[in-house]
Amino acid sequence: MNIPTNTIPYLLGSVATLVVGIKSLQIYRKIKTPLSKHFAISGFLAAIGLGLYSVPFYFTNNTEILKACIIIGRLFVDIVGYMQFYLIWYLTSLKKYKLRYFVIPLFIVAVIGFINQAIYFYNNPVGVVDGLAFYRFTNLAGYIHLLALLIVFVAGIIIFINALKQTELRAIIRLLSIAILYIFASLADIYNTIFLQGSSNSWVVLVGFIIAAGVFLITSLIFSRR
Repeated sequence: MNIPTNTIPYLLGSVATLVVGIKSLQIYRKIKTPLSKHFAISGFLAAIGLGLYSVPFYFTNNTEILKACIIIGRLFVDIVGYMQFYLIWYLTSLKKYKLRYFVIPLFIVAVIGFINQAIYFYNNPVGVVDGLAFYRFTNLAGYIHLLALLIVFVAGIIIFINALKQTELRAIIRLLSIAILYIFASLADIYNTIFLQGSSNSWVVLVGFIIAAGVFLITSLIFSRR
């Protein structure tokens, strides 16, 4: 099995976000908080989206299958990105406004980006070239994806600040690890979107995802044994 190296960041992200989903679901079953439910849904959707960015390239060279996987993966990733506005709304003074005032325009923007990219993919190649997964995103889809990433980054900063306000060590570490996952993964993908047109062909992207996924997985492993 030949693994295109530029898919490794997304595979790492898929594993980490799957763990987020599982851990958050376990917490939600115990305490039923809105945030644990949000993290559970976000984690599972992100794991699917990032998995579709990476895993299919390990098993098939069929262009049509890869196109379908990438565009569906992009849809899931962007949905998760825009979903993180809920955290910004829930954890800040924006909560005094109704959430739908923000959700509706964000949904419209996301749909425009998805349709634009789907049309582009229909007429352009996707595959593996010289050991790298090859695909490109349109400028419009890139800007819309960038907005989703900026939302994730801001949400990560807010989670980080809220983590420092906790009193229980387990809660502090868990929120800090999620904050680091959000911040480093979004920064790596922001760099990828702006400078690499989404190709992920850079050590910067790989290192960003290694830090993001590594910190979260290590802390999850440590605390799962306690």
